[in-house]
Amino acid sequence: MSQFECAGPSGFGNQGLCPAEDLENLYENAPCGYLSLRPDGRIVKSNATLSSWTGFSQPELIGKKLHELLTIAGRMFYETHFSPLLRMQGFFNEVALDFVTKDGKKLPVLANAWNDVTTRQFAVHTHHHIPGCPSPPLRTRIG
Repeated sequence: MSQFECAGPSGFGNQGLCPAEDLENLYENAPCGYLSLRPDGRIVKSNATLSSWTGFSQPELIGKKLHELLTIAGRMFYETHFSPLLRMQGFFNEVALDFVTKDGKKLPVLANAWNDVTTRQFAVHTHHHIPGCPSPPLRTRIG
């Protein structure tokens, strides 16, 4: 079993070791959704949190293109702005997008993405924004 350094009982320092299973559990049940994409935009990995938000099982998400999860307006904006920015700059931060759930409802998310040049994959990190709850101000970072 592979081990990784982990915070000790007080939450500070590396007084203990985290088994890989604990790290996988942390990934799967994080308070945010994760997607890993191939350069062509196809999903190769997602976490349980994103699956529960969207209603798609993890196997159903694998192989889909990211834009298939977006509204029509989100698809256009992603293809014309964010996908090129991700390829040229290597990342984008705090982009408000609407995903479409399996039952056709909108799911507002705040997305961050970066290009991992070592694996030639893109990672998308999303936070679900619950309508009616105050959210932090969005910052636009282009360039």
